[in-house]
Amino acid sequence: MSNEPPQKDANDADSRSGDDDIRESAIMFWSLFEEVPIGIMICDIHGVVLRANKALLELLGSPSEKHTQQINLLTFPPLREVGFSDDFILCIKETKIVMREAPYTSKWRKSIIFCYKLIPLTDKDGVVIQVLCTFDEITYQKLAESVRDIIWSVDMGLNFTYVSAAVEGSLGYTVEEVVSKNMNEIMTPESLEAIHTSLKESLLMEDSVGKDGYEASPLEIELCCKDGSTLWVETSRTFLRRDDGTPFGVLGVARDISRRKTAEEDREAAVVAAEFYTDLMAHDLSNMLQGLMISLELMREEHALPENLEDLARTALEQTGRGVTLISSVKKLTRLTRQERLFYRTDPHPILMNAIETVKASFPTKEVVVNTNLAEGDFAVMADDFLTEAFYNIMHNSAKMDATDSVLLDVIVSSTQDGTYLKMEFRDRGPGISEQLKDVLFRGLESREKRISGLGLTIVKQIIDRYGGRVWAEDRVEGDYQKGANIIILIPISASPD
Repeated sequence: MSNEPPQKDANDADSRSGDDDIRESAIMFWSLFEEVPIGIMICDIHGVVLRANKALLELLGSPSEKHTQQINLLTFPPLREVGFSDDFILCIKETKIVMREAPYTSKWRKSIIFCYKLIPLTDKDGVVIQVLCTFDEITYQKLAESVRDIIWSVDMGLNFTYVSAAVEGSLGYTVEEVVSKNMNEIMTPESLEAIHTSLKESLLMEDSVGKDGYEASPLEIELCCKDGSTLWVETSRTFLRRDDGTPFGVLGVARDISRRKTAEEDREAAVVAAEFYTDLMAHDLSNMLQGLMISLELMREEHALPENLEDLARTALEQTGRGVTLISSVKKLTRLTRQERLFYRTDPHPILMNAIETVKASFPTKEVVVNTNLAEGDFAVMADDFLTEAFYNIMHNSAKMDATDSVLLDVIVSSTQDGTYLKMEFRDRGPGISEQLKDVLFRGLESREKRISGLGLTIVKQIIDRYGGRVWAEDRVEGDYQKGANIIILIPISASPD
């Protein structure tokens, strides 16, 4: 294409001025087209390349523009394999810019990752007549230098062979300083031992399941900074391999997790302190309340109190009893969060029977009747000693909420259709639970809304969640909550032992 402008009529100044502007714009465009560092080509609507710049020839590894102009992009194998033709058609059909990242391999050079953009060029009527395509290689170095994580590689002796520039901002060393070192020079002894152990395990796994049969989990390691401080990072790693598949080094990406580690340590310290204060307050408050209850009981028994003082003493005794129960519930919740989850195969029948007897003893002035279809040996679940607490709290809550002197409960037990869970329905005839309260009843520690039953049902949820089950509330009689509640729990069934 000639850069010389065509001759114009000297008497046609306006025409000359307008044509000169167009001519100068064209010269500038084609100059930029040739000199920009990203690959550019122009093709017709059928995908045939009309023109390509030098950067594109270098990117594709093509020996000449002439060869490139023989290419049809829609049938060009390296592009066809990444869905280029679909994007090209979309660009023309919807007159929209399309951009994508994709791998590219040619017979002239090794594989690369590049980003292509398709820009529709239209005539004055808006009809697409050509497509401008840009291609820009995303090289390993560009990726490495653009992220804040430390990208690193070492040989099998743990000598650094590469490290990205992010290392300077993280550890204070220059790239050259790190590349001249071995891992043991910038790592605490404990972390170095973890690296050695991980590499040995990976090589052993590779021998047993093959190089594609496993994936190494991230490691948390402590690095030594140039100023003497340390930095916690989480690093991934994978083997660098020769053509025959044997590893010759390790490639990894390390991310700064020092803030997360500090937060975890602060949280652990806060948990320890909270547990200490909980134990201290629970112990001392429980002793004080027990002493207060004894004093109130003795005062009521040994002194003929006026009726108004008798009522006050009874109320004080009830409130003190609630305080003792609350402390007991808090201690149970604390145990739930501390205790390791060790579940064992359990028959729920004797546990339910024990909980029923405990509930009856808790309401000596009421007649509590519990009917159930559960028999000994019917089912086995994976649970622990807290299962008694779950059963007890559900039935105790039902008996407490029932204002009558005769409490009737039905415990209906079955398995879910797929046989995965034991389903237990605790049906009472109390005041029931409104739809609004059903929504908040088992939110437990996640909710600050008013609870209708203290911490009892919160404990139930914590226990059942531990087992991997579920708990929720329904109406005993569907559609009429005032005829009683139905608390339903699901507990995973234990498979029969071989």
